[in-house]
Amino acid sequence: TEAGFSAPGQLSATDLSQYGGRYNTELTQRVDLDVKLDARNQKQGLKTEAVDVSSSYQATDRWRLSGGARADSRNDNSAVVATTQTEGDRLDLAAEAHYDSKANWTSYGFLQGTAAVNGNREENNRVGGGGSIRATNRLTLDGELSFGNQGTGAKGGLDYLVSDRTNVYSAYTYENAR
Repeated sequence: TEAGFSAPGQLSATDLSQYGGRYNTELTQRVDLDVKLDARNQKQGLKTEAVDVSSSYQATDRWRLSGGARADSRNDNSAVVATTQTEGDRLDLAAEAHYDSKANWTSYGFLQGTAAVNGNREENNRVGGGGSIRATNRLTLDGELSFGNQGTGAKGGLDYLVSDRTNVYSAYTYENAR
């Protein structure tokens, strides 16, 4: 994005480069691997990079266990860095257990812990849970609630199946930093 570009939700006073990618593969019939990379670099501004690696194991037809790690970095290259700017690196580890009732609801619980942190980044240890309920053949409601040393997080949403190939969804997320 070039300097001066603006669109709904986007405004860039200086040049901005963004890239990312994702690779997901099935390792075995019950194990998969997911790798994701995101990078954002604003000239004379904030540079962020994140790598997520996770794997899940389908233990039974109803239970799925997963774990992963996320390493991210935040560095501000501005001529004058605001004292409120968060900079540094952080490595978070997470585990989740997901239950599918094979009826009209699912649930999950998770734990997240910070393994390493530097700069003025804060640890982000969290515990939480959530789930979904299929209210009708076309409408699904989902939600999540978590607590941690950076505060409470909550998410609520709905997904409406318009046709076999089309759905509309909306969600609201309240979080400090997950």
